[in-house]
Amino acid sequence: MGNYYIRYIADLMAQASAAITADTLSAGTTTEISLASGGNANGAHALEFEIDVTVAPSTAAYAEVWCEPLQHDGAGNSAPFRCARVPVPIATSADKYLCEFVGAIPEKANYLIKAIGYDFTAALSARGKYASDT
Repeated sequence: MGNYYIRYIADLMAQASAAITADTLSAGTTTEISLASGGNANGAHALEFEIDVTVAPSTAAYAEVWCEPLQHDGAGNSAPFRCARVPVPIATSADKYLCEFVGAIPEKANYLIKAIGYDFTAALSARGKYASDT
């Protein structure tokens, strides 16, 4: 049986940098991530997220990634749900944190950061993961 390799394409800005109030979803500008043919994450089978914290919380906090799927009729977005959580506390200094989407990935969706516990400022990027034979 052959080896299973993962390849990555360019990072996508999922949510622009924004100040996030504790225990709320970010109001930062989002870019829809599309796994559809010809979409910006064309054919990805998984998404890896990077949260870039530029203004750290005053006390350790947590960060979650929430998904807002596009409704099937394309008329808007469905209610958001939590799809990833950074497994370690966000430190009290600027840094970057990785987490991966858990569950079935919607074909088209917006992704947002939720600050848990304390305010901080952060941006969110997504990177599609693709199966590869080399």
